[in-house]
Amino acid sequence: MTRALKAMVVDDREDRRNATAKAVAEAGLKVVATTGRSLSLDELVTCHKPQVIFVAVDNPLERPLRTVAALAESGRGRAVIAYSRSDDTPFFQQVIRAGARHLLPAPVKSTDVAMAVKNLGFRRRGRKVRVTGRVLAVIGQKGGIGKTAISVNIASSLAHDSKNSVLIIDFDTTFGDVGLAMDIDSHHTTARAATYLDSLDREAFKERLVEHHSGAFVLPAPPQFGEWLAVEPEALERLVQFTSEFFDYVIVDTPGAYNDAVASAISVADHLFIVTSMERTSVKNTRLLLEVLQEENYPDERILVIANHTDRNSGADITEVAPQLGRASIWEIPFDAAMRLASQEGRPIVLWNAASKSSQSLRTLASRLATEPDRIERRSEVRAARAPEPISFRDRLRGKLGMRLAKAS
Repeated sequence: MTRALKAMVVDDREDRRNATAKAVAEAGLKVVATTGRSLSLDELVTCHKPQVIFVAVDNPLERPLRTVAALAESGRGRAVIAYSRSDDTPFFQQVIRAGARHLLPAPVKSTDVAMAVKNLGFRRRGRKVRVTGRVLAVIGQKGGIGKTAISVNIASSLAHDSKNSVLIIDFDTTFGDVGLAMDIDSHHTTARAATYLDSLDREAFKERLVEHHSGAFVLPAPPQFGEWLAVEPEALERLVQFTSEFFDYVIVDTPGAYNDAVASAISVADHLFIVTSMERTSVKNTRLLLEVLQEENYPDERILVIANHTDRNSGADITEVAPQLGRASIWEIPFDAAMRLASQEGRPIVLWNAASKSSQSLRTLASRLATEPDRIERRSEVRAARAPEPISFRDRLRGKLGMRLAKAS
């Protein structure tokens, strides 16, 4: 028989505290205590030993953030989940940096609780649930903007911090550097896996993968371009769909120039991380991609734009770039000379220098991916919502964006 996880709710407002406790119980957790932020909080935690603690976070932030930090630091094997009506990026970052593993929207829903707890990595004996993993495509319409470094660090952080199963696949058909960035050498490459996919079952496929010391599995690009020539876009899509059936996360790193591999990654992804540097050409190409996705009715809530500072003096400010891209806010990764060095030496910076500013931003970003429940649980639902058309989504993307990039160059 499955033993329910023990949970506690900390909220100064009694009505909201009771409503949250009800949602937590409906999600299958055992609520062992509810309380406000009082002097007896430590005593209650010691007495009831909750595995998950839900904490309300309101303005002013100083006191609730202290509570989150104290609860997160006071016990290993315990997770703190915050909830609030605020959810903008700066607010989210403060809450996660304080030690919360999630930030749920208030009022709290049982479905959000269930998804959040699933991503905490707790293992329940006696219960096995089949779930389709999430696919993240990291896209960047220019070379040299740190896209691969972001892919590698997100994969490493997800595997190391959340203990979920993670696979990173290198779709770069020109200069794939995932293997170098993770100091991994393998003969089992993306091209070979896509070519021989039908001859392998899950166990045989996973046995051929190399595991990085972070816990992430790696499928690198082939060393020779010729290996890609026999790989059709449909084979790459099948590869991602196949692996998402037994990995919690599949991270797809893509080339810096738009091609069929990029279009395939977009067409099968649950989430897009669209990376831009602060350079004008990178911002321009990113804007074109966003316009095409909007025309194709790609769900905006599944897109996150990331501004990566690749130069100490980029000459542009985040407040200038966001409006140019038509975004209210975008994620920012500060300049960090150590990040490039870490990639060159095959050491993800989230593991090598966890205290650096870029490392903190990347770990927070990975946490956001791991903790925000999907608005659409399965890709099949996305596909079912589209009527069959003679020209595929991938081909339309390739045609539209290719023409616009050509005109803009």
